[in-house]
Amino acid sequence: MGLSFTEENKKNIINEIEKFSLEQKIEGNLEQEVFIDKELKIKEINENLIKEITSLEPYGMNNATPIFYTKELQISNIQCINFNTYFILEEVGDFFNFEDNVSFEAVFFKRDYEGILNCGDIVNIIYELTSDGIMLIKNLEIV
Repeated sequence: MGLSFTEENKKNIINEIEKFSLEQKIEGNLEQEVFIDKELKIKEINENLIKEITSLEPYGMNNATPIFYTKELQISNIQCINFNTYFILEEVGDFFNFEDNVSFEAVFFKRDYEGILNCGDIVNIIYELTSDGIMLIKNLEIV
């Protein structure tokens, strides 16, 4: 696609594109559809699962990265750095059970929830798992 315009019209064209994008986002037309491969309990995420996922690499067009869904995780730590939000997530109910307590690091490459989420909040997440067990959050829902 080619596009030509004069310097005088540049600002108007940019404004119209931004207006159109905002309208599409509000209507939900820019939301990316996500296909979840498996719902996981936090205790199912272990070294063997991560090795299995890593063995499927490299990911690309014909070999999509597995996408997981986990419900009801509690935020035990949250920090915003640059344009990313970093979490420590724990399964609800394990928060005060130190013997079986399992926690995971997660990163959300957005700051959309800065000032909205707090420690102790419960969330559902859609994510990828990295080879070092970090959850790369694709979407997050406050419960």
